[in-house]
Amino acid sequence: MSFVHLHNHSHYSVLDALSKPKDIAKRAKELGMPAVALTDHAVVHGVIEFYKACKDEGIKPIIGCDMYITKDRFKKDVSVKFSNSLVLLCKNDIGYKNLLTLVTKASLEGFYYKPRIDHKLLSGYSEGLVALSGDIYGEIPLALLNNDEKSAEEALKRYLEIFNKEDFYLEVQAHPEDENQIVVNQKIFEFAKKHGLKVVATNNTHYIDRSDAEAEDALVCIGNGRTLNDPERFSYGDDFYMKSEDEIADYFKDNDYFLITWDFIKYAKDRGIVVGPGRGSAAGAIIAYCLDITTVDPLAYGLYFERFLNPERVSMPDIDIDFSDARREEVLDYVVEEYGRVLGYPYDEVDIVAKKVPDPIFGKYKPIKTYIEEGTELTDEYESNPRSKKLLDLAIKLEGTIRSIGTHACAVIISEEPLTNYTALQYGSRSDETVVTQYDMKPLESIGLLKMDFLGLRNLTIIERCLANIKHH
Repeated sequence: MSFVHLHNHSHYSVLDALSKPKDIAKRAKELGMPAVALTDHAVVHGVIEFYKACKDEGIKPIIGCDMYITKDRFKKDVSVKFSNSLVLLCKNDIGYKNLLTLVTKASLEGFYYKPRIDHKLLSGYSEGLVALSGDIYGEIPLALLNNDEKSAEEALKRYLEIFNKEDFYLEVQAHPEDENQIVVNQKIFEFAKKHGLKVVATNNTHYIDRSDAEAEDALVCIGNGRTLNDPERFSYGDDFYMKSEDEIADYFKDNDYFLITWDFIKYAKDRGIVVGPGRGSAAGAIIAYCLDITTVDPLAYGLYFERFLNPERVSMPDIDIDFSDARREEVLDYVVEEYGRVLGYPYDEVDIVAKKVPDPIFGKYKPIKTYIEEGTELTDEYESNPRSKKLLDLAIKLEGTIRSIGTHACAVIISEEPLTNYTALQYGSRSDETVVTQYDMKPLESIGLLKMDFLGLRNLTIIERCLANIKHH
């Protein structure tokens, strides 16, 4: 059985993910996967685009959503600002329609900072859906992370009353850089064994390739109003990309802790940075010696492995590594290249680059990459200025990424059945109670819905008032 990515975000998880639906489908096909899921945060804006892209690639689209769930979706005060993660996947047409209804009600009824559902609502629309316990902010993972097994078991009981054991999975994720995720994974496996539950591996992807991590970082900074040189900013790091089946399998089969350590020591040694032979309890681990993390043979010197790791030890073991002081920063620093104002570039510097973009033709700009390839002023700036090159490289990756959701000014959708049979609904904005569809006009027309444009023309209003005044007088 082939591995399938079941937890993926696209740029419709606005300012949180970089991937485009068509690229998710394309990458899944490149990785030899027979199917792939789309699970944006509490919206289904990209579903039809994703569905068509998967069909074009000849793989199975799995429609889903990463929902926010709370105890009472109608309660809206600061005490309930936080909500948990729950991934829902459609098994069939009934599940799809139920998902659309849940997403609609989350937006129209449960919105408080985010669109939210609650367990009561979920229980009424669970048919045809499969649930995953979510990332570390899911109810069960978060409780386990906090060593609160009682709350984890209470949450499990609620979900098993809504879904049977066949349709509820505990989720583990392959993120060796996240210490909390490592702890959660271990506890999830133990919890699953105790309760006879199935476990599914995901990667919670937010971008396609590892090389996209920097652009993803910049995108998140735009959303959070931070800069890339802000040490307090949130960052996904470089591990939330679409991994291959082998990468996922290797993570869960091998001891990731050692592999991570091996990786950055290899990085240092490959660059001629002097690394110490290893000291402390790690010197007693034969695997550390085999991986060239330490250079002292523990068998030859009778060193005790139990000092390093034993069943009574709860926390991860420490491996003390010595590096040349003069080049230590090269190993410690995660060098963040910058993008635009997000990166801390002064306005004048960005403006100089922006002014070298050629004028639009009939109001439309070409892609940035095209201007660079065509030999324009922008080409010269790109080739001669390393800072401008980095800025433009990131801009190319960010170009076309959704950063906000708008509403068509005059279009009305007409349907003979309830619209939630075809699309999820939401409010146009928090201050506007106009209900709008989550699919845009082209996907709506492609599934057979009728779109009518109701145009407001100011001149007609003037004429109407003139006629009324003439009639009155």
